[in-house]
Amino acid sequence: MPKKTKEQKMAAALRRMKIRIDQEKRPVPKGAGEKKPPATEYSIDQIKIKSPASPAILRSKEARYDYSYIARDLKTILILSSVAIVIEVGLSLTMRLQFAKLLLRRFGIEI
Repeated sequence: MPKKTKEQKMAAALRRMKIRIDQEKRPVPKGAGEKKPPATEYSIDQIKIKSPASPAILRSKEARYDYSYIARDLKTILILSSVAIVIEVGLSLTMRLQFAKLLLRRFGIEI
């Protein structure tokens, strides 16, 4: 939707002012301005006023923020990284032919 220019805004404001003035100049028929309140079957005694909601319980800063998941995540990271390092060291050692031969002899396999 394109934006309105200043001229369009001013023209709209003038139209609204003209309409308002025309409505004020018109005579109001008798009884048109009077409105009857709606009939109710309730009395003031029967109406129950709701009590305001109880304020939220303020918690201390320590109870508000729970960072226990950080310790759990750090343990998981430490375990997984140590397993990865052990696997890499083992693979690098087995890549050397002499160490591989020693391992195979230990298990009774000759190359």
